[in-house]
Amino acid sequence: QGVSRRRQAITWIPERDLFVKEDQPCLQRLWVRALGDGNAEMHCMWRSRDLFAAWNSNMVGLLTMIKREVLEPNELTLVKVVDFCNSLHIYEADWEAASSVKPLPRSPQMMRY
Repeated sequence: QGVSRRRQAITWIPERDLFVKEDQPCLQRLWVRALGDGNAEMHCMWRSRDLFAAWNSNMVGLLTMIKREVLEPNELTLVKVVDFCNSLHIYEADWEAASSVKPLPRSPQMMRY
């Protein structure tokens, strides 16, 4: 039935997730908004996120799913992604490997706010 600002995916189940010590969903909320002219944006809200070992695969998986399930059926093009994390971290066991990653040079586009 198309894309609506009212539609969102929420992974948190309070009656269960408030009472377990492990395996609460890291991805809390996913929202895709049609902007008009065939464009859309996606907002992701994360409770906790592993920057080194999970961030890239999380984004590839989400974008692939959203393209297949939402964008293509509604003839939309994704033009913006808002990715919010309450707790973005690198685990101690990954710190050495993560510190060897070389940063990309800053482009003029990245310097604008």
